[in-house]
Amino acid sequence: MNEEIEEAALNTEEKCIPRKRQRENTGSQTDEDCVSGHCCDASASIIKLEAKIDKLLDLFTEIASVKDRLTVVEEENKQLRKAAEYTGKELTDLKTCVANMCSQTASGTEEMQNHNTEIQQLKCRNIKLEAYTRRESIKIYNLQEIEGETPRDTEKLVRSMMEEKMKISRLDMNEIRFERVHRLPTRRNPRRSTNTRPVIAKFSFYQDKEFVWSKVKNLKGTKIGISHDYPKEIEAIHTKLYPVLKKAKQEKQSAFFKVDKLIINGQVYNGTETENLPYYGSIMNSV
Repeated sequence: MNEEIEEAALNTEEKCIPRKRQRENTGSQTDEDCVSGHCCDASASIIKLEAKIDKLLDLFTEIASVKDRLTVVEEENKQLRKAAEYTGKELTDLKTCVANMCSQTASGTEEMQNHNTEIQQLKCRNIKLEAYTRRESIKIYNLQEIEGETPRDTEKLVRSMMEEKMKISRLDMNEIRFERVHRLPTRRNPRRSTNTRPVIAKFSFYQDKEFVWSKVKNLKGTKIGISHDYPKEIEAIHTKLYPVLKKAKQEKQSAFFKVDKLIINGQVYNGTETENLPYYGSIMNSV
């Protein structure tokens, strides 16, 4: 019995003592070394794998963020395209509107020019008509004025002047009839300096005026002057161009006024002095 117990104890000790076994392959590592090294390698691999997974997760997060931004950008692009289309339509409408406005403006400008032309023509016609109503009248300058002079006195002075200065016979003067003779309240011709007011003598017959006008040459050497009675627009032309007329005569040229035109050597004068005369040469040609 004791022997059995001792044998069992020996068997137990043998089991407890670790024994080395040889590897099938050549090598010096024990089984314990092999197990320990393998565990370390697996742990390192797991750590690297976890790092890669973390990077992939971060990358997925960034990709998701990029996708979100792309979605926003695409939406913005859609809105921009819609706005561009709307703006394009507005521009087209605006161009059409501008074209219509330009057309209307051109039409309005042309119409305005036509109106201005018509108004100018009407003014010229009115001046022409006024000139015709004055065709029987003459204007006399430097005729002596008496104190308290009446229209009857003025007519007597005119008749006396025509007999004495213009050499018209008493018989012819008795045949001449005046519709009205009077002094102007103010001196309207600035180129004549005199203290006496001009006289307007309106003949009853145009033939009498023409007869008296044929005797104007007899006033040469006297201070008395006679001119046709024209509207202020024509007088403005004469006043502006009188220095040109005077210079032309000094140069021995043929020069005279033909109502609203200055004629020099048979040609209508169109110098720079006529540029600011809106009615020059257009009054008597109006219809």
